[in-house]
Amino acid sequence: MTNCWNWGGYVAKNGYGRLWDKENKCKVLAHRFYYRKLVGKIPSGLLVCHRCDNRKCVNPEHLFLGTWSDNNKDAYNKKRHIPRISKGELNPNAKLSKDDVVHLRERYITENITQIQLANEFKISKSHVSNLIREKGGYWCDYGDIK
Repeated sequence: MTNCWNWGGYVAKNGYGRLWDKENKCKVLAHRFYYRKLVGKIPSGLLVCHRCDNRKCVNPEHLFLGTWSDNNKDAYNKKRHIPRISKGELNPNAKLSKDDVVHLRERYITENITQIQLANEFKISKSHVSNLIREKGGYWCDYGDIK
């Protein structure tokens, strides 16, 4: 196998490279971004997994598509399984959908509305509104191209 291509940008605490996709206006894991750019579409619901187990690696030769089950089996077989908490609207405690967040941001930009008014309307805290507007904790691209 060829050498890893370690992502040189921001790396989150969980060890995965992360970037802002300007074209799609969302956060994305670096290995998913590079897979999509260099290999092709990612069918909806599939993960981009690492053969090399290096979370910073974006080498397309080290990446493969798989289901959650495939990735969990791979992790278990390699003795590196770490439970994952769902993000965004997949989290059972989510109060907003991705469309809600887009709508909230658009209203803040285009209307004369305060963050407190948006918080009351969407039934979330003002700090949550502020984070969404500043795109902290915002939605991620999943690049699920095939529905």
